[in-house]
Amino acid sequence: MPTTRALIHEALQWEGRPYRASGSHESGANCLGIWGGILRNLGGLEDIVDEIEHYASYAKQRSRGDLLRNLVQSPHLEVIRPAKFIVGNLIITRFQGDPRHLALVTEPRVILHASQLHKRVIRQGLPSEWKVSCEFRIKRLT
Repeated sequence: MPTTRALIHEALQWEGRPYRASGSHESGANCLGIWGGILRNLGGLEDIVDEIEHYASYAKQRSRGDLLRNLVQSPHLEVIRPAKFIVGNLIITRFQGDPRHLALVTEPRVILHASQLHKRVIRQGLPSEWKVSCEFRIKRLT
């Protein structure tokens, strides 16, 4: 069974990779695609990867809040509210009022995410202006 330590190790291998809309591979990924790519490379969580890849394309039309609703309903994730920023957990933040940007907590209050602004995957302190909608724990991580 995958561990949180292995998850963080794999995630850090993605730092510096290019940002690419709708991408989910080392050659380029968006914020949801990076999560699927990390889990794919980690192994043992293929059912979660399949679920993520269903929602990875921003080209698909979605209604506001769809991504959050789908994550909350996932049988693979446990909702953590209020957010505690636990290492190895996923957070979803709001942009323009819509919860739609995902990041992985790699250290307390430090996140890894695919940044469209920086055009690459970066690790940074959680910006104070970001509004965190929810935090999720992968149930099968040890």
